[in-house]
Amino acid sequence: MPFWVHKIAETKWRQNRVFEGEDFSADAITSMRTRNNTLSMWEIANPSQLDDATLAIISAGDKLDSIDVVMLDPIDIIHAGLLVEKTEGRTALQGFTAKHYDIEELTYTSLGTVAQIIVNAIGNDRTERYTIAHLKRLLRAAIDAGRIRPNDLNEGIKSKL
Repeated sequence: MPFWVHKIAETKWRQNRVFEGEDFSADAITSMRTRNNTLSMWEIANPSQLDDATLAIISAGDKLDSIDVVMLDPIDIIHAGLLVEKTEGRTALQGFTAKHYDIEELTYTSLGTVAQIIVNAIGNDRTERYTIAHLKRLLRAAIDAGRIRPNDLNEGIKSKL
């Protein structure tokens, strides 16, 4: 079963009482980090490929920090009527740029729909926390395997390796 993976700040979601039926906090919503009314996601065929999606996310970043990722069910997103487009992804992970999707034309209302899908995924334990040490191991292994070229990484990430 495929999943679409997105970076979140799980603590911002869990500090709310959304799991008890209360409203989402602004911090949780803004942690989704939309850009140009889109939300970026990476496709994996199954949870065993979660490290690859995480590498795709972090290798495009400017710095290396612990992160949380959430696995979203594409069926939930499509059934919610959200507009999804396959787009060229920006990542240093070789061969992964074609596995990128965007939820597009997000609005106040549709962002709330995405937030509910994220809450459901968190409630179903479809999240993973990656520490800096774990991310360093993943990056070094990907570099050693030739899946990431060090020169393709931003200085903020290279300096942490």
